[in-house]
Amino acid sequence: MTHAGTVPRELEIALPWGKIAAQEWKTPESKRQILMLHGWQDNSNTFKKLVPLLPSEWHMVAIDFPGHGLSSHRMQGLPYHGPDFVIDVKAAVNHLGWKNYSIIGHSMGAGIAQSVASCFPDEVQSLVCIDMIKPISAKADTSLQTLRRGVVAHLGYDPSKDRTYGRDEAVDRYFEATAYTLTRESVAVLLERGLKEVSPGQFKYTRDRRLQFPSLFRFTTEQHLDMMKDLKCDLMIIK
Repeated sequence: MTHAGTVPRELEIALPWGKIAAQEWKTPESKRQILMLHGWQDNSNTFKKLVPLLPSEWHMVAIDFPGHGLSSHRMQGLPYHGPDFVIDVKAAVNHLGWKNYSIIGHSMGAGIAQSVASCFPDEVQSLVCIDMIKPISAKADTSLQTLRRGVVAHLGYDPSKDRTYGRDEAVDRYFEATAYTLTRESVAVLLERGLKEVSPGQFKYTRDRRLQFPSLFRFTTEQHLDMMKDLKCDLMIIK
């Protein structure tokens, strides 16, 4: 049996700074706990077409990372750091009360999943990484340049200047921004959680535009290798 026909339940995980939105697929026979983590600037609908093909014995929860989908944005003045998402994932797992679980991650979500599995090796039973072999690394001698670019971008941001679009224009812009790596149908699925109507016929993207700013720092390959030494679970990479 699969999850074909299972209607997802909306979850809200309250945190001191806001909420993490999530979708849950569960049937009476669901036992194995699976956490699903989407990629950069996407949302939990990444897995909407995949879930119906997966076993009904799986209890699946897909979160919207902060700044994505229906989750809260970080407070103004605070940047988005990759390691901070590890905190968000652990907070979600604690809220769910899960002690042992597996993770399916796509792109950025796969990189975050590797960090979670390394930090908490006794919790994560298995890991599937789609379109990501390892988290993005940086050379140590680029640290200052990376920091400078990130600081300038954040100080120059004015959220009041974020544009609104008609629905068709918003879909077209998103589709073109993917460099046509997604179909229009896939874009429409993502934008079910990726658009909000702010006035009649006018929409804004729900993702936080600060996600597009340069990172203030990145780990080096050597640091990632050191963290991966504690990863114990089975690992599948789909590239």
